[in-house]
Amino acid sequence: MYCTGGIRCDVYSVILRKQGFKRLYTLKGGVSHYLESEGSVRWVGNLFVFDARLSLLPSTYKPAVEIEASTMLEGSLDDSFAKCYICGLQVSELRHRNCANLDCNLLFLQD
Repeated sequence: MYCTGGIRCDVYSVILRKQGFKRLYTLKGGVSHYLESEGSVRWVGNLFVFDARLSLLPSTYKPAVEIEASTMLEGSLDDSFAKCYICGLQVSELRHRNCANLDCNLLFLQD
């Protein structure tokens, strides 16, 4: 797990260490700094953002540029990554977001 060093990292790193995880790392300057300096080629995963988009693919990250959530393209339904725990709804683009099913409303996770 990689953290930006913010409050979420402080909270979750304690929880994860209690569960036995030992290899937790903090990226100096955060994920956005890493993407600016190293690029997105070797990055696996998404970048959490604190607006309606929830997360971005690293290749689409642009510092100081705001993108409306409605402009983000969804992937095709041919290749699913995660599914709803209740109804089995599948998503094809692994983005960090909650299921729209109100009975579930859990974060989609890769199987």
